[in-house]
Amino acid sequence: MSKFISLILSLSIVSFGINNQGTVNKESSGGNTQLGLKQIIEACATAFKEKIDSSYREKVCISLEDGSEKYTLIVGPNKQITVYEGNDSTASIYYKAKADLYNKFYYGEMAPATAVVQARSSDPIPLNYSFGKHVSFNADFLNRFLFFTQHFFNRDIHDKLILREESSRLVHGGYGIPIFYQKDNEIGVRSAWYQINKGQCVNEGGNSNPFPQYIIIIGGTAKAIIGSDTLVIRKGEAYFIAPNQRHTFWNVNEEPCQAIWIAWGKGA
Repeated sequence: MSKFISLILSLSIVSFGINNQGTVNKESSGGNTQLGLKQIIEACATAFKEKIDSSYREKVCISLEDGSEKYTLIVGPNKQITVYEGNDSTASIYYKAKADLYNKFYYGEMAPATAVVQARSSDPIPLNYSFGKHVSFNADFLNRFLFFTQHFFNRDIHDKLILREESSRLVHGGYGIPIFYQKDNEIGVRSAWYQINKGQCVNEGGNSNPFPQYIIIIGGTAKAIIGSDTLVIRKGEAYFIAPNQRHTFWNVNEEPCQAIWIAWGKGA
C-alpha cells in the first residue's frame, strides 16, 4: 500500500473556557446534536491539554468551509490555550472544513487523520489544510502538522479510533483509516486499518514501495499477490512485504476482509 498521507505543500481575544455558545439545534449526519465550531474547538482543546507538555507551542487557524466562523487558537506556554475570533496571518497551520466534519470529529465518527488521507495529491479531502508563508516545510514541521491534526481533533484523551467502514474513506481501492504516522528525517513509521469488501481490489495492477511492510489479517479472507505468488490470506495470519515487492489484495467473498497495515524505514 503506497503512502497513506501524500503531502503537497503547496478580533477580539476570547479567554479559553468551556461554554455552550455556538450550539445549533439540529442533528448531524450521525443523529447527534450539531454543535458550533467554537464549542467544538474548546472541547477539543480541553482534551488536548492532557496530550502535551508545558513546552508545547503552536498557532493554528480553524474555519468553516460552509459558514463564516473562523478562529485562531494559540497553545502555550504552560498548556495555556487562547482562542481568537478571526484568522491570524502569523499562524503555522490553517484548517477549513464543513461543519458536519468537525461534528464527526467531536462525536468520534471520523478520525482526523482519515480526513486528510490521500492516495494521490490531486484527490479531494474533507479537511483542507494549508501552511503559513513563514513555514519551512521539513520533517520536523511535518511531525508538528501530523501531531496536531491527529491529536487535537480527537477528543478522547487516549486518541481512541473507531475502526469501521462508516468511519473510513475509500483509499487505494479499499476502506482505510490511518492509525499512526511519524517521520524523522527520512525514516518513517506508519500504520492503518483496512477493510476490503466483496468486489474491491487494493492496489489494482500491483504496487511496490521502497520500504518494508506487514499486512496483518484480523478478519475475513481475501486473495493476494505478493511478489510472484498468489495467496489466500485469512484471519490470524500476517505477511511480510519486502521493499520494492509488488502487492495486490482483493476480495471475492461476502464477508469483508479486515487488516492492519504497518510500514517503516527509509521513505515510509
